[in-house]
Amino acid sequence: RDGPRVDCNGDPAPPAGPLTLPAGCTARVPTPRSIVRNVAPATELEVTTGDVSTEAPAGSARAKARRSSRIGLLVVLLVPFLENLPAIIGLVHYDPQAKTSGLGLITKLGYLPGQAYLDPNVGFNSQALGHAAAIAWLHGHVPWWNLNSGLGMPLAASIQSASFFPPTLLQALPSGSMWFHIAIECAIGWATYALLRELRCSPFAAAVGAIAFELNGAIAWITNAPANPVAFLPMCLLGVEY
Repeated sequence: RDGPRVDCNGDPAPPAGPLTLPAGCTARVPTPRSIVRNVAPATELEVTTGDVSTEAPAGSARAKARRSSRIGLLVVLLVPFLENLPAIIGLVHYDPQAKTSGLGLITKLGYLPGQAYLDPNVGFNSQALGHAAAIAWLHGHVPWWNLNSGLGMPLAASIQSASFFPPTLLQALPSGSMWFHIAIECAIGWATYALLRELRCSPFAAAVGAIAFELNGAIAWITNAPANPVAFLPMCLLGVEY
């Protein structure tokens, strides 16, 4: 750029005036479009880099919040299984009907003193009638009537059988009463956790509140059919707040 001007053959060119090229020489002059095309990648790189640096902290914070929320919900759903772990792995035998009906004979007490439930209806009503209703459904029959009690008694009309309550089907399993109550506790925990998160509680506070409510006295100690609707209280409030 700083040296003397020369033509395409290397001969000195005139110092001023319009540029004239000898025959056979071509000149390549950048057009505005080519200039824009050459500059555009650098310009786009600056804009993209600025957007990423601005949005990255916000995106990272949202991902961290979602991860914390999922961990809190997972802990809430695991607590009912940990609570019933001795019965699940066979250290204790959860069968209220065997004790309350008088048909079973207890030869060994549990590891802790006291009763596992407050109301004996959990055995000779909720467990027995719930099992009958579940078996009727699995055989393709609507459990309207219980033929195993005297000359017959209404089964669907009984609150203890919970015939039209979907988790009642778990009563057909071995230790079905235990799995039934685990399902109820998980439903309570999930609904309470969702409700508290909807009320802008932190994942830790929502998890603590959900665990406290899913292990409340009505579920952990009464355990018979009148405690079943407790699961729908946080669901109703969640429907109002959502």
